[in-house]
Amino acid sequence: MSNTSDMAGEMWTGVAPARPKCAYDFSPP
Repeated sequence: MSNTSDMAGEMWTGVAPARPKCAYDFSPP
């Protein structure tokens, strides 16, 4: 899961805490 699409999807799956960086890059609506 290194693609931007996967990273964005991880937020909704609850894997955001595992990747704090993607949380900063992608802000929830």
